[in-house]
Amino acid sequence: MDTQLLEFIIDYKKANDGIPPSVREMCAFLERGLPSVHARLKKLEEAGAIERGEGARSIRIPGGQWLPPA
Repeated sequence: MDTQLLEFIIDYKKANDGIPPSVREMCAFLERGLPSVHARLKKLEEAGAIERGEGARSIRIPGGQWLPPA
């Protein structure tokens, strides 16, 4: 499993009020192109580590819960 990308997504969501990163932000972090990042996201989804919906920034972490700052 691609733990580097998964950890980036989780950390980004924590730092940005539960909003996931865009694919382009993931590309910049990984220093990879769109096809590579899409393939890595597909593998994470197939492994059950993430869920993706329709539209931009629609990545969920199954079992994850965002809580607003206290």
